[in-house]
Amino acid sequence: MLVEVGPVPSASALAYIAFARGMLAELVTRHGKDTPSVAPDMAAEFERTLDRWEEIARSGPVFSWVYERDVEEIEYQFVAFVRLVLEGDPIGRTSERVDDDQIELRRPFRVALVNGILTALEREGGGSAALAAELRADWPDDDIH
Repeated sequence: MLVEVGPVPSASALAYIAFARGMLAELVTRHGKDTPSVAPDMAAEFERTLDRWEEIARSGPVFSWVYERDVEEIEYQFVAFVRLVLEGDPIGRTSERVDDDQIELRRPFRVALVNGILTALEREGGGSAALAAELRADWPDDDIH
């Protein structure tokens, strides 16, 4: 499955990456090492992805990323990502947790990322498309369409 994210300003990607690193560290340690909110293998995968995104974002003013993976891996990773977002990110106009000045800076990257993944799932058809439709319908952010 091919996921495409961008183009978006690299500044937005860097702001989101910084936020995600902090949120990931909190989720891994929130319930202790015996019962983390994010499984250690998934946390390691997220860290590798964040490293790659940071490398891309620092290479120029515009961030674009194309990612090819097995659909089951993307679904598994995206469900974990959704948990990260819903547990911690002030995500847009419908959120009640609008409590920092970086929200608007992070928005273009977050929206491109979520829409890119959902679009890729829709292209897969079947159960993947059904998952994407359900997530779009329930996403608590006006920018996810």
